[in-house]
Amino acid sequence: MQQLCLLILTATTLQAQSSELFELSVRPVLLKSCIPCHGPAQQSSSLRLDSREAMLKGGNRGPALIPGDPNASLIAKSIRHEDDTLKMPVGAKRLKDSDIAAIEKWITLGAPWPVTDTTKTPISSGDPRYYPKLLREHWAFQPVVDPKLPTVRNTTWSNQPIDRFILAALENKNLNPSKTTDRATLIRRLSYVLNGLPPTPLEVDLFVRDQSPNAYRQVIDRLLATPQFGEHWARHWMDIMRFAETFGNDWNYELLGASLYRDYLIRAFNKDVPYSQFIREHIAGDLLPKPRINTEEGINESEIGTTSFRLGELGHDDCIRFRQIRTDVVDNQIDTLGKAFQGLTIACARCHDHKLDPIPTADYYALYGVLTSSRMITRTIDLDDANSAIRQRLAAMKPAIRTELSHLWQQEAKLIPRYLLAADRAWRKLPPLPSDTSAEMSLDRFQALLSALETPKPKLEDPLYPWIQLAKSPNSWQDLKATYTKESQDRTAFNREHFRPFGDFTKDGFGGWTADGNASLTAPTNDGEFAIASTGPKAISGIFPAGLYTHTLSERLNAALRSPLVPKNKKFVSLLLMGGKLG
Repeated sequence: MQQLCLLILTATTLQAQSSELFELSVRPVLLKSCIPCHGPAQQSSSLRLDSREAMLKGGNRGPALIPGDPNASLIAKSIRHEDDTLKMPVGAKRLKDSDIAAIEKWITLGAPWPVTDTTKTPISSGDPRYYPKLLREHWAFQPVVDPKLPTVRNTTWSNQPIDRFILAALENKNLNPSKTTDRATLIRRLSYVLNGLPPTPLEVDLFVRDQSPNAYRQVIDRLLATPQFGEHWARHWMDIMRFAETFGNDWNYELLGASLYRDYLIRAFNKDVPYSQFIREHIAGDLLPKPRINTEEGINESEIGTTSFRLGELGHDDCIRFRQIRTDVVDNQIDTLGKAFQGLTIACARCHDHKLDPIPTADYYALYGVLTSSRMITRTIDLDDANSAIRQRLAAMKPAIRTELSHLWQQEAKLIPRYLLAADRAWRKLPPLPSDTSAEMSLDRFQALLSALETPKPKLEDPLYPWIQLAKSPNSWQDLKATYTKESQDRTAFNREHFRPFGDFTKDGFGGWTADGNASLTAPTNDGEFAIASTGPKAISGIFPAGLYTHTLSERLNAALRSPLVPKNKKFVSLLLMGGKLG
């Protein structure tokens, strides 16, 4: 009976020791070095190590655990680095000898896995309780509080509360603070920190001589009020926002308007814009109900902040065929947003859940969805009334220009038959009529008509096509009518088969399209609309068919026309565009 009790006591003691070994020396190593890659969230080589049953089952290489035999257990072999093809943890240093010895001893004892209270079981990545636990416990995610000032021995060193924390840490290490610097060095440090420039000799001399109690404060106020303060700190912020005036990559295209963002930053720092407002302008400056208006320059400051999304490297290939081009752009935006405004490397979650802070991959792609569904566009920062006076003046000029042009064109129209007949006779090598040499006729127009007749294959859209065809062949007007009728029917049938309407500009709201900018895009124009020339001796720069135009008043007024979302089963939109001064 005494022998039986001794055996029971010994077994109980060994069980307690093995449980203590597992909880203190084995489970923490598994959680830190093994479970992230072989646990609920990820199972590399189809192997899980978060339970005894999972270890016995093993993965692609077979069972990871042979209870009682560490030399035969793959988990022991891998952490010893016995095999060059099996060294764990991946990409990390070999475990400490004490950790390896603890795992080997645990296996020798039969690899006991105590059943514990699940409420006290360490939580790993992938567990729905993992991130709430991090939020509660990780120092970086705790609410901001007003801490109690620490007690210090040297109470005369500084009267600034923040210095008490520095001094307490120094005294804790038995260190003394540095001696107070001389005034010449102090103003030099201040100037470099605030403006990035050294003080002038006169500024140094004035500060050294100024023994008034407010001298230090006055120097700071003066430096903060200089334009160089905004320039200096805007440069630092531009580094955070990966500012450049080109897109980088293969051809390094110029980023138009980048300087506007640079100047916006300088103004924001010099005007001491609140940081909360600064963040709003960067993230959604074009959507603010009350944007920040610069009345001096007549611009919307808030809209410029969103330029930060347009910065960064940009690929130049087909982002429809090569989707990674677009995903890399959005990834860069997420990376910048996280680091600049949250101090977090959110972009890592593109491939895996974070292990040390609450950023799962699901949150990354939720943010990705927001950014990739927001199109990159060009916005007009000028206020609506910035050019209203000049627009009204130009609009008032157009009727007078139209009347004068109509009078001139009616006179010119009388000469058209003579030009056509003269060009036709010259093309047929017939002698000119006496009227063909009239001084009223322009040699340039005559040569242009002659060149049209010599065109091998004139286009049907050419206004001179009927005249050219009749000159070259005895076709009748009926034949020309049949040609135009058939072509119109063929094109209508082709368009009906291959295209679907994507906006009717004759309807209110342009059929879902929207417009903004300084130029007027309120309704489509009729045939014969013309644009006023902004340079040169000509009054107008062109006459156009019916459509939407931004430059009918001035080429210096801009506007943008934006389509609704393209249907999911369509990838391309066909537009008839004209213009060339797109810079």
